[in-house]
Amino acid sequence: MRACNLAGCNGGADNGAWWTFTTATGPAGFSKASPLNGTTGHPANLTLSWQSASGQGTVQYDYCIKTVNAPCSASEWVNVWTNTNSGVLNLSPGTIYYWQARACDVNGCTQANGGSFWNFQTEQAVGASTSWCRATPRST
Repeated sequence: MRACNLAGCNGGADNGAWWTFTTATGPAGFSKASPLNGTTGHPANLTLSWQSASGQGTVQYDYCIKTVNAPCSASEWVNVWTNTNSGVLNLSPGTIYYWQARACDVNGCTQANGGSFWNFQTEQAVGASTSWCRATPRST
C-alpha cells in the first residue's frame, strides 16, 4: 500500500515489500457412509453415518435430512457435536429422503461428498403394496 497526493506518492508501506496471505477454509473433504446413495428398503428408524474430517481444532458435525432434493437452510441442520453418526426416528414408510452431512471448524464448514446429497427410500408399510391379484383355478 502506498499513499499519494498532488505532490506524488511515497515508496509504500514496508518500503514497497509485497505481503502474501491465504484464506482459511473449513475441514478437509470427507464422505457419507450409510445409508448408501440410491438404496431402498430402509427401516423407519435408522442411523446416518459419515467419515470423520480433519480440521483446525475441534471438528463438529451437522446433518440435514428432508424429502426434497434442495439445499438445507440454516434451521434444517442438526448439530451432533463431534459424533460421526446420528439416529433418526419415525421416518415415513415408502418415502425417499435426501440427506447431507457437514463438518465445521473455526474456519468454516465443508459438506460431505463435495456437496452432493445422497438419497434412500424407507420400506413400505406392512400391508401397503401395489395391486395384488389372487390366482384362482380355471374351470374346464
